[in-house]
Amino acid sequence: MHREDPVSTTHQMYLKTLFRLCRTHPVGRVRDLAEELGVTPGTVSTALNRLQDLGLVEREHYGGALLTPTGTAIAECVLRRFDTLRTLLVEVFGVDEDDAESDACLMEHAISPATLNRISKFLDLLQSGKSFNLESLQRLYGKGTDMCADCEAVGFCRAAEAAAHN
Repeated sequence: MHREDPVSTTHQMYLKTLFRLCRTHPVGRVRDLAEELGVTPGTVSTALNRLQDLGLVEREHYGGALLTPTGTAIAECVLRRFDTLRTLLVEVFGVDEDDAESDACLMEHAISPATLNRISKFLDLLQSGKSFNLESLQRLYGKGTDMCADCEAVGFCRAAEAAAHN
C-alpha cells in the first residue's frame, strides 16, 4: 500500500535542491535556493524554518543552511527516485531530456517504493544486456535487499518517517 509521505512534496523539493547546491557550495544560501526553485527569498526562509523545526536542516539566522543526516537521507531518496524515473523516460521511452526532467520531478513524489524498486530492477536488467521474458521479470521482482526495500515494506521513505517524529 502506498501511504502518504510524512514529508510534504514541497519540503522534499527543498531538501533535494539544498542537497544539490551543497555539492558545489559550502552551504545552501537562501537566494540560491530561491533562484533554483523559482520562489521568493521570504518563501525559502519560511520553508527552511519549518525544515529546521523538523530536524532536517541546520540554519543560522541570515546564514546558509545545511542538511542534517536525516535531511540528507531524505534528499538522497528523492534524488534516487528522480534519477531512476528520468533514466526510464529518456533511455527506455526516448522522452526528450527537458520533458523527462519535468515529468520525473512530478513523478518522484508520487511513486511508491515498490514501483520504484521494480523500475530500478528493470533498468538494471536492460543495462546488463541479458535477454528476458515475462517469467524472468516476475522472478526478478521478488523481494530483495534493494536500497528501498525497507521503504517498500512500509510504503514510504523510512528517513521521512523519522523526521516526522521530531
